[in-house]
Amino acid sequence: MAFEIYQQPLNNYLLSRSPIIVVAGDKAVTDEDYRVVIQVFAWDGDQTAIPSDPIATLDKVQDDEGRAKFNIGQIVADLFVPSSPTGYALVPSAPGMV
Repeated sequence: MAFEIYQQPLNNYLLSRSPIIVVAGDKAVTDEDYRVVIQVFAWDGDQTAIPSDPIATLDKVQDDEGRAKFNIGQIVADLFVPSSPTGYALVPSAPGMV
């Protein structure tokens, strides 16, 4: 099963010291070795201009409740720098930046 989650702070504030938790999994799968894989993408520009390569791919075995929890906050925080008193921009050398 694949799905997409877009995180775009509407107020231009990036809570870089806050956790960004992604929870995924499938309760219907009872295999104890079932792995959940997430790919993290970050880019500057149109929401439909998704880069071809993720900045990170994480995987984890889901827990007994059919969930795997990922904190991508530090990954995101490392990619963004303040661009003004009220906004953030991708680090120029970050993947997906030309």
